[in-house]
Amino acid sequence: MRTPSSREPSTCPPSTSTSPATRRPPSSGRSSSSTPSTSPEPRTCRSSTSRPPSKRRRRIARCCGSRGVVGVAPPKRNIAMRIRLLENQKGNAIVEFALATPVMMLMALDAADFGRLFVESAILASASSAGAVQGYRTTKDAIDAAAMEQSILSDIGGLDGVTAHAETFCDCPDNPGLEVACTTTTCPGYGFPRVYVKSTASKDFQTLGRYIGIPSDVDIDINSYLRVQ
Repeated sequence: MRTPSSREPSTCPPSTSTSPATRRPPSSGRSSSSTPSTSPEPRTCRSSTSRPPSKRRRRIARCCGSRGVVGVAPPKRNIAMRIRLLENQKGNAIVEFALATPVMMLMALDAADFGRLFVESAILASASSAGAVQGYRTTKDAIDAAAMEQSILSDIGGLDGVTAHAETFCDCPDNPGLEVACTTTTCPGYGFPRVYVKSTASKDFQTLGRYIGIPSDVDIDINSYLRVQ
């Protein structure tokens, strides 16, 4: 903690002002004489020694001007230099925007195509599932393919270019997923063939633009299965 230093006020240089004559009352038998006095009178003033500038004042001097006073405007040459720098930055921003615009447009097209692909796949999956449920309800001895396909097309919600297909699918318990003829009475390993209804919703998806390494024409096929026997 800094303690204020007790400094005595400095004495200014003596002034040589001549004071008016002081008259004394006349004394008995003596003539009064006045003599001008030139005695120096001490005058108290502030110390002439200034303290070194603080860090804050030096920082202000570097930022605001050579005098280091808050509010002092910088030289005009600095203002002109700043104006030129701002003009150069405007030109740089235009060039950067021109270079970044194609990349941004390509990214926007990618996002739009991905969103379309996701939405259309979800619609086809819902329609295919509806067709399989319809086949499970109507199939007894023979599959009602027409009713299943109609159920698929009625559930697409106005999506264009969708094709529907319905059929039966059979496999054996020892080889699940491996298709066998539904007329087979017994499986080679054990058990009897399992009968499913299979509904397929398909669409030819086309992208908005052409991308490197990505085909512009993609076939979307969504299959749904339900076991009936």
